[in-house]
This record gives sequence, structure tokens and C-alpha cells, in this order.
Amino acid sequence: MSVSTTTSQGNTVDVSVSGGNTVSLTQSSTSISVSTPATSNIVVTEKGPKGLTGATGATGATGTTGAAGAAGPTYSVSCVDGDSSDEEKIRLTGSDSSTDDVVLEAGTGLSIARNSDKITFTNTVSDTNTTYTAGDGLNLSGTEFSADLKSDGGLVIESAKLAVDLSASSITGTLATGDGGTGSTSTTYCALGSNVSGTLPVGNGGTGATSLADNSILTGTGTSAITAEANLTFSSNVLAIGADADIEPKITLTNDENSVEIGIANAADDMVDLSTDGDLVINSVGNHNIIFANNDTQRLTIESGGSTKLGRANINSGVNFGTIQRSNGGAGKALNISGGNPKTGETDTNGGDLTFEGGKGTGTGTGGDVEIRTYPPSASTGTSFNLSAEIWKFTDNGVFQTPGVIELGSSNDTTIARASAGKVTIEDNQIVTAGAVSVASEAQAPIGIQIARRTITTAEANAMNSTPIEIVPAQGANTIIEVMNVTARADRAATQTNNSLTMDLHYADKEPGTYGSASLAHFRSFMYNKTTDIVERRVISQTVSGVTLTEDVNKAVEVSFSAAATTDCFTSLDMYVTYFVIDIS
Repeated sequence: MSVSTTTSQGNTVDVSVSGGNTVSLTQSSTSISVSTPATSNIVVTEKGPKGLTGATGATGATGTTGAAGAAGPTYSVSCVDGDSSDEEKIRLTGSDSSTDDVVLEAGTGLSIARNSDKITFTNTVSDTNTTYTAGDGLNLSGTEFSADLKSDGGLVIESAKLAVDLSASSITGTLATGDGGTGSTSTTYCALGSNVSGTLPVGNGGTGATSLADNSILTGTGTSAITAEANLTFSSNVLAIGADADIEPKITLTNDENSVEIGIANAADDMVDLSTDGDLVINSVGNHNIIFANNDTQRLTIESGGSTKLGRANINSGVNFGTIQRSNGGAGKALNISGGNPKTGETDTNGGDLTFEGGKGTGTGTGGDVEIRTYPPSASTGTSFNLSAEIWKFTDNGVFQTPGVIELGSSNDTTIARASAGKVTIEDNQIVTAGAVSVASEAQAPIGIQIARRTITTAEANAMNSTPIEIVPAQGANTIIEVMNVTARADRAATQTNNSLTMDLHYADKEPGTYGSASLAHFRSFMYNKTTDIVERRVISQTVSGVTLTEDVNKAVEVSFSAAATTDCFTSLDMYVTYFVIDIS
């Protein structure tokens, strides 16, 4: 059998079969392909000569960058002890625990020391090349000086101190009169009473005066003669300022912070505004308080802003303030407390406020109450004080209390009074309030009408067939909410297409409030096919709304749908319910 093959260069190669399944190529070529017949067992027994080297291929792509090398060590600087007492080191320490030191060494005349990271050099050499010489009046022994004292010359050492001994016998010279001596060596001295005439001036140590008024306090001015003040005297333990004269006696106390005047005004607006002739005036000229105290305790304070307070802040239990009574008998005096008035003659000027304050507490402590008390007369005559009666009380949390009545207008005009716990009357007619009202059999009682509102959202309206909405909460044990009328204001978003949907008002746990048995107010086919917003009103349903005596007791009032409304057909549903509450206990 012969096989004809064709090379990729178009050359034909003849192949002859030598036997079996072996194929021998008789002509060499750079490449061959076997086209037919295909065989699964072809063995090449001889190779042809090596073909020519092919062209060099394109350079391959650059490989990816290798990973970054490890970070080098970081270094810190510190000071450490040296290897000997005259050395210290500055050390460089790497994060890899390597170290390198700079050694500091103290030379001659220096010492070295380390405190933490601070190294200090200190001079240790003292200057011993000093020569001392004792001058006049001094002795030198080694390095110690001492005084070279003249015997009985007047200078002595007392308690290791240099002193003057005026009794020494060898003091020379004469002490001049200008220096406190006599200017003479004579032992006979001048007798002022017999040998001196005239008045000794202040400049020479005298008074400059020949006569002084009895008990007068002396004052001086420079070198002028001393003056005996006629209006300033001290006699029989009494210091008197002023006299029976048309003057303004005044004491002024002054320091670096304030100046205080205490005096008697001598004319209108004298010392301070609004004062009149003869008024006692205490004036703190600076912006500071005036404090009255006894036993080291502050009792009355007039603050710099004008407020007046008792004790440290306000009235305390130890102060009996505002008790004004004649000391010689008779009726007590009146006490008037008012806010400040403007100065006379000022135009359109406001008066001051009047404020009563209880004491301030600290932390959890309560504040003080403000009470107004009176003392009603006793039923019988006597000399003992009548007992007090609390008329008004303002507690620290703002509660106003009065055990009596309040008269509006004049006496017996319009009387507001407490009838019993929780009940108030006006001219004996009870004021109607919210809340449950209990009434006995064959009796009548006023009752208050209330209103409740609940705005129902789109999401709540979508679920009202399964989740009722509470409008009026339960009012407590033994109470019943009596509904009077209902107003529904529907804000339409889309058409409500469920014809079987009813909306009913009912007591809790009675949903969906079936008409004729549990419904308090019934809205049939509510909003069915409505194309506009609507307002619907219902009065209380005249049907059975309970089958036991407990279904309406202490129950909330709710509203619900009997079936699901068209989804998102309501923007909102505003429900208004008027009602009153009765107590059946």
C-alpha cells in the first residue's frame, strides 16, 4: 500500500508500507501532514534531518513588582548611668534592641550626675586664693572678723549683737539738742515751768494752744495749732458728734472697696435722694450690701440691688420680723409692705413689684412655703393672744391652698367655696367638672360633658377590620362611658369599593360592634363609592349595646370596620366623640 502526503510547504512525500502497521517516510521535509488514510497506530522509525531554527518569538510581558522589603528599625534617645562615678551616657536605642552610647566624662574640678534624662555638670573647686585684711575697728583671726571695741567707749556685744551702752564712762563729746541731747556738759537742766515762757508751737513739739474746751476731741492741721472740736466730744463714756446746731453730722468709713456714710440729713435730698431734714441716713456709697447682724449672724441684709432680706437669704424661724406693736399698750400698729414708688415729680414712671419668696432649699431639700395667717377673735373675752388661722398658703411646688372661701367683687357678691372633697360651688351651685359622677337613687347631680378626638392614619385605616382604634380610654373601676354623638371626618384618597364595610363605635372587646347588639354608633356602607371627602354624624344608637351588666363597666370606647376597606383609600379619618362618665358604685 502506498500513502501520498503533502507537506505544509506544498511538497508531496511518497510513503511506502514496509509491512504490518509501520509507515516509512522516504523523503525528508520540514513538516508533513497525514491526510489519508487515518490510522490510530503510526510509528515513525527514522527521523529526518533537523529543520531550520524558527524566528525568535516576541518578548514576554514584564513580571509583577516584588513585595516591599521589611521596614528598618526606629530609634529613641535616653540617658543612662555611666560605667563609673565620673561618667554618664547618652544612649541611642533601636526598635531591634540595638544600642549605641555617647559617653560624657567629668574632668578635673567637675562632677557629673544624672536625673532621669537630665545630665548635670557641677563645679567642685573652691577659690582658696583669697587674702583678707582687717581695717580700722576690726580684728582678723584666720578667716573670722570681730569688732575691735574701745574699753568703756559705749559699744558692747549683747547676745552676739552690737549694742550701745550709754552708761559707759569713756564716751566722748556732747549730744546736740537737735539729736535729743542738751548740747551742754552741765548737769543743771532747764525747768520748763519756771524758765520757759510763751506757747510751744506744733513744729517744736507743742500744741500751739494755751487752752482747750472741756471734753473736746483734738484735731490738727499741719503745723497749725491743735483745735478742740466743739461738735466732737467724749464725756462719761459717750462719744458725741454734732450739737444743737444747723449742721450735717456724719461719720465716713472708707477702705479700698467702699465708702460708708452714717449721718443725719440737714435738708431735703441731703446725703441721698428723698431724704429730708433730720432723717438718719446709712449710705453704702459703693455697690455693696448693708448687713445688720447680731451674735456673728446675719439678720437683715439690704442688697446692693435694692432688695431687703432677712437672715442669710430670707425670713428664718429665728427672726420675729414685722411685729409692730405699741410698747405702752393699746392696739397693735399696722404694717404696710409695698413695692417702691418712683420719685415725686417723675412722669409716667412705673412702680416697683412686690415679691414674696419662701426659703430656697439645696439638693433634695424642699423650698419654704409662703403663708398668710390671721387671728380670728375668740368666742369669749380674755387677755391671751388668739390662735392663728391659716388663710392662704403657697407651697414650694406652686400649689395655692385656702381653707376659707373666695369672694369676687365685694363681700357676699360672688362666693366661691369648697363643698366637699373634689367639689366647688359658686353661690352654692356646684361647678361641673370632668370625671365620673355618682348619683344616688331618687337624686340628681350635675355632670360634665367631654369630647375626645382621634386622628386615624392611612395605615391604621387599612387594618381597622382587625385592629380597633381606641378613642376614649377606660375611666376606672365602676365607671361607664356614655356616648352622646359621633362625628367622622373622612379625608378621601381613593374610592372605597367594599359595599359590605360598616364602621361602628363600640366598647372594648366588642369589635366589630354588630348593629343591634354591640354598636353604639353605626355607619352603614361607610364611604362606599364616595368621590369626595365627607363628614358624617351619628347620635347614640337606640339599640341594645350590651347583654350583661359588666360589658360596659371600665371599658374603653373603640371604633372598627366590619370588613377590610379598599387599601389606602383614606388619607386620614378624624373621629370626634362627645360623652360623659357615670359612677355606678
